[in-house]
Amino acid sequence: MYVAKEAASVRQKITTARADSLRQKAIDAVKKDTRSVLELAAVLWETWVHDVKVNGLMVPLWTAWDHDSWEQYVEVELGIHMTTASNFRKMHQVYGIDLVDAIDPEAIDGLSATKLRALTKVVTKTNVNRWFKRAKKMSCCGLDEEIMEELYGTSKVGAIHTLAILCTKREQKRMRNIIQQYQSDNNLARPGAALVAILEEWDTIKNRVARRRKAAAA
Repeated sequence: MYVAKEAASVRQKITTARADSLRQKAIDAVKKDTRSVLELAAVLWETWVHDVKVNGLMVPLWTAWDHDSWEQYVEVELGIHMTTASNFRKMHQVYGIDLVDAIDPEAIDGLSATKLRALTKVVTKTNVNRWFKRAKKMSCCGLDEEIMEELYGTSKVGAIHTLAILCTKREQKRMRNIIQQYQSDNNLARPGAALVAILEEWDTIKNRVARRRKAAAA
């Protein structure tokens, strides 16, 4: 296994017993995190679904709490991105309400919040426990691929994926501007198609320059 030089300089040796203890601690921490996420999901769902009487009128809770929308409430008052909050809320809708009577406690035990959130896209009363068992044996990325195949079919051409890369805010802005300009100039619908075209053009130019340099040196 390759270990970067800077990482190797801070690595420490521990005993086998300590390693086993640390492994179990990580497992327990994930289970605790999953419980916390599911508890938060239930609370967020309640803040979405309940109304309260204010001055004789029934209004949504976020209105009573002086927010224009539920999204504004979670973003401002709770400090949770509205997309994350909506995903959590859906988790409770699926596991705490729609499928609660179909879930096998043993099947769901040990699944991370990350996998449970992804599975909300495909689970039903008839397949939920089978998906739980499959998910336990897979990586998160592998599970995402399985879900994509379930939703769109293995033979689907052009299934859409997302790409996450590490970059600064300035780099992100620059990339967005270039991609959007290329989309506009070439009438492309998706940023991904524009990015691939830009990279392919760069690769063509790079190979052409390499051939010319090789020919000049001959």
